[in-house]
Amino acid sequence: MVTASATAMQYGALEALKNGKDDALPMREAYVARRDYIMEKMQDLGLKIIRPDGAFYIFAKIPIGYNQDSFAFLQEFARQKSVAFIPDAAFGKYGEGYIRISYAASMEVIEEAMKRLKEFMEENGEN
Repeated sequence: MVTASATAMQYGALEALKNGKDDALPMREAYVARRDYIMEKMQDLGLKIIRPDGAFYIFAKIPIGYNQDSFAFLQEFARQKSVAFIPDAAFGKYGEGYIRISYAASMEVIEEAMKRLKEFMEENGEN
């Protein structure tokens, strides 16, 4: 017995290879715009970021003058501003002091999250 992809799936893959090579370009452009927007807003707040070239996540260093415990920092942010980011400490001990943000959300959601992050940092920092 031999198994393979369904015939319809094979024809779909063939069509994508022949005529769909540029289909993802508009989404790629949207991700780049979202990434650049988040980076600008976060860097204005003092977070240090290395520009990501793949995926759709930003890892940002919490600035000095704020709680460096990434879990505590983000729990308080979520409690006060109803926005959830991921503490990088969840990815190992070297992630402590960093936060992870996805830019796979809509620009509208991202803009609101950045607005709330700015408010939170203005209200809670020693800066």
